[in-house]
Amino acid sequence: MSKFAIAVVALMWAVCSQASYADQFTAVEFPKFKSIEPRMVYGKIVYDFSFAGKKNEARKGSAQDFLQSVIKSKFNNRDGSYIVTLEVSLGSERIALEPILSATWQSKKFLFVTTSVKDELVVNNNGIVLDGIPIDNENNQMKFTLSIFRSQNSTIDLSLFKQLSDLSANSAIAKFSPGLAAANEIYTPFVSIFTNLLSKFEQEKIVESTIGAFTLLDEGFGNVLHYANNQFSLNVYLKTENSQLNGQFSAGKFEITNHELVLASVKSGVGAARAPVIDIIASGGAGIDSNLSAFAKASTTGNPYKGSYSEPIGGLCTALKSKFNAMITTRDASLVYWAYLTNYADELQKYADGVQCARDVTLAILHDVGLDFDKGKLVRTQ
Repeated sequence: MSKFAIAVVALMWAVCSQASYADQFTAVEFPKFKSIEPRMVYGKIVYDFSFAGKKNEARKGSAQDFLQSVIKSKFNNRDGSYIVTLEVSLGSERIALEPILSATWQSKKFLFVTTSVKDELVVNNNGIVLDGIPIDNENNQMKFTLSIFRSQNSTIDLSLFKQLSDLSANSAIAKFSPGLAAANEIYTPFVSIFTNLLSKFEQEKIVESTIGAFTLLDEGFGNVLHYANNQFSLNVYLKTENSQLNGQFSAGKFEITNHELVLASVKSGVGAARAPVIDIIASGGAGIDSNLSAFAKASTTGNPYKGSYSEPIGGLCTALKSKFNAMITTRDASLVYWAYLTNYADELQKYADGVQCARDVTLAILHDVGLDFDKGKLVRTQ
C-alpha cells in the first residue's frame, strides 16, 4: 500500500473515530397515555448514569477510559479542565445544563476525576434536571445533548458549576412555573453570569441533540432515552405526574377532604420563588392583575374587597380559576379552586353575588375530577 493510501486510510479512521462520539440517544420507551390534553400532567426529567465494571476500581478505570477517549477524539489530547454535561433545551433555548463528570487533564494524564459535587469519584449517579412544570404543546418536546466543555485557563469546582447552572435554569423554568415575582427577579442576573462562564470554555458534542417527549401530544418521540458505549451508560427519563398530591389521585379522581392541605401544598415557581398558588396571586406582581390580587388577598384574610361586600366578585372568581389554570395543571387548578371555595365559603357568602363563584359549569368541571361543592353555602342570607 502506498504512503498516500495509508494516509487516506488513517484520515478516514480518524474521522470515523470522532464520529463515534457524535451518536444519538436511542428511544427505548414511548409515552403510553391514550387520552391526554395540554396542561393535564406535570413533567419531570430524571437521569442516571454508570460506568462499566463489577468492582469499584474497574468502574473508575472505565470513567477515565471514557474521558480519555473523548478528550483524544474531540480535543486532540490538549491539556485543560473538562466538564461533561447533559443539556436540556426547548427549541433553541437552553433550559438546563447538568454537569455529570469533570476532570483536569495534564501531560496526557488525569489530575482528578469526579462525578459528583464531592472530591471523590462516584461511579454511579443520578439526578433531577427539572420538575413540576405543566406540560402543554409548547414544552412537551425537549432536546437532549451530551457535551464536553474544555477550558485552557479556567478551573471551576463542579459544585460551583452545578450551583450556577441551577440558578440560571431557575430563570428559564420560571416561565413555565411562575412564582413569587420578587423572588423570580433574583435569578435573572445568574443567566448572564453563567453564560459568561461558559464563554470561557470550548464545547464539543459527544451525543448529538435528540428529541424526547413527555406525552402523546407529540407522537413518535421516546420518553426514555439511552446512550451507551463500552465504558459509559446514560439514561434519561421524561416522567409525568398527575398531581402535586399524587397520592390523593386515583383513576382520574381526587380522594381528599383536607382543603387546608391542598391550599398549603399545591405550589408554583422554582427555588425561593416557589409558594402556594393562592399566596402568589395574593402577593401580586408581574403578570397578575392588580384587582385579582387584591381580591385574593381580601378573601383569604377575611377583609371585604375594596372595603365593601357590595362589590361584585363573580367575574373575579372566574379570573381566579383561570389564573390557577395558567400556573398549575388543569387537574390541580380544579383541586385548588375546590379547596378555596370550601375553605373561604363563609367569606364569599357575604357578597351579594358570591354564589356566582360556584357557577354550574365550574362545579361540573370540579365534579369530573371527583370534587363536589354545595353552591348553597355561598347564597347570601342577609
